[in-house]
Amino acid sequence: MQFNEVKAEVKGLNFDSIRADDDNYLEVVIPAKELGKLTAVLDRIFGGPAWPSSNSLSDEAKAVINNVGGIRKGQTLYCWHQEGDVIFAMLWPWQDGKSVTVKMGADKFDGKKEGPATGIAKTIKGFFGANRKTK
Repeated sequence: MQFNEVKAEVKGLNFDSIRADDDNYLEVVIPAKELGKLTAVLDRIFGGPAWPSSNSLSDEAKAVINNVGGIRKGQTLYCWHQEGDVIFAMLWPWQDGKSVTVKMGADKFDGKKEGPATGIAKTIKGFFGANRKTK
């Protein structure tokens, strides 16, 4: 799986705005009425959400969750990993019920639940911090 391919599929959907679009990160806001189309695309690509799910979370999914400060009821995490590569998508519905923020990223994972030295922790902190480039 390649992040640029996943990103292209999501960008093909109707969205309200692009907040960030980098080589390894995409953040868009979609209208809530488009959520069904988005989850159909993500389910096909990722094979279903990692959270919520009745399946156990992988260490990679746990690292993503830990490094974004947790995941709340109503939020969704998709996570794919293979040989140290991680691609994730997080869906954060707005409280007004009208929009959903979609945060997607690609990174490396070295097996540490608190975040890999080479990847997820540093990258996610950049996504949510002042270092993030926005459009």
